[in-house]
Amino acid sequence: MHALLTILLAAAAGCGGDDAPSLVGGATGDCKAGEQTHDAGDASVCVKTPTADAQALALPEYIEGKLDAGTDVFNDPASLACAAETVLPRPSAGGGGATVTVAGLLTKFGKAMEPRDLCVVILDYDAFVGSDCAREDNRDNWQSCFGADLCADPDALGAGVVLGTTRSTGHSEDAGRYEIPGIPVETNLIIRASGPTTTWVDTYKYGLFIPASEAALGTIEVEASIISKSSWQTVPATALVPRGIQPGNGAIAGSVADCGGAPDDSKPCKTDKTCAPGEDCDCEPGYVCLADGADGADGACARVPWSIVGATIGVSTNATNIAYFQGNEGDNLPSPGRQSTNILGTYAVIDSPGGPTEVVATAHDGDEVRVVGRANLFMVPRSVAIYTFRGTWTGHFPWYI
Repeated sequence: MHALLTILLAAAAGCGGDDAPSLVGGATGDCKAGEQTHDAGDASVCVKTPTADAQALALPEYIEGKLDAGTDVFNDPASLACAAETVLPRPSAGGGGATVTVAGLLTKFGKAMEPRDLCVVILDYDAFVGSDCAREDNRDNWQSCFGADLCADPDALGAGVVLGTTRSTGHSEDAGRYEIPGIPVETNLIIRASGPTTTWVDTYKYGLFIPASEAALGTIEVEASIISKSSWQTVPATALVPRGIQPGNGAIAGSVADCGGAPDDSKPCKTDKTCAPGEDCDCEPGYVCLADGADGADGACARVPWSIVGATIGVSTNATNIAYFQGNEGDNLPSPGRQSTNILGTYAVIDSPGGPTEVVATAHDGDEVRVVGRANLFMVPRSVAIYTFRGTWTGHFPWYI
């Protein structure tokens, strides 16, 4: 997830000006040349049309260095079979009251102290976007309202919005760890991390959804993220936005991935005590071993969702910049003039106005341009929203973000 936040440092030339996204429109005629209108649920969004030679390819996220060796073994046509299901909010089947503990590491981005003793909160997505705080007639108070210390006052946004709170640990061996019990399954969730505004910028991570089938796991590991104020302040200069991110605006960051693949019987693997289901086992990189049999003793390798090359992003607001980045996690700069995602699938929307925001990802599927995913976010002023378009997958837990 570090790569998702590095993009905030470098939305640069080739991403703004005439290439900035059009304002949301209900017909193709409302879009600029080279854009198409795509349904985003509540509205239609203009998205730059992927070029014919930018066919969607998928590569794993952790192959840094392998491409330099000249191998192309990791290339694979993108699977978009689940694209219609890659939506936020996701439909719920109802969890019957089942809950889990959500735990993980709070990771920082930027120059700052370790993320110790910071407030980590899990929010009910529906209650959050429908809260009194989010009302349009409360726009002038959005920043102060959403900026409340929810660890001190969990009801500050209204009853039922906050599902659990904690503060990240401060011990050196596990600095930044958090653990929140009692989180319901089959619920669209947001993880918010916040701290003193002199050092940190509130960061909202969308897309957490735990299916009822995973309740038996008991504890779900999910990484939370927070961006430092020093990094937030470098955005305007690095992004060539002289006026900076305006009051009332924020940023969106994320990546685009495909649907993964089904277990391949021609690639058997073992899922015994030395190789638990879901681990790499003896599968090649980018695949995991899934149980394939009544006793669960034997399995087959299945490709996990990989990042999509050639996807484009559109938003329903007149954000200043949309940026696409290099295929190297260590390179914080976008590829000059790049109009679609590279091998890491990363994107950023810079200086996006506050309020309800529809985000759409598209890519070529053969000769057809398809919507890869749609998300309805709420852009909280002076905050970062993180959302990864990642399809559901047999064996790939949908709550993974």
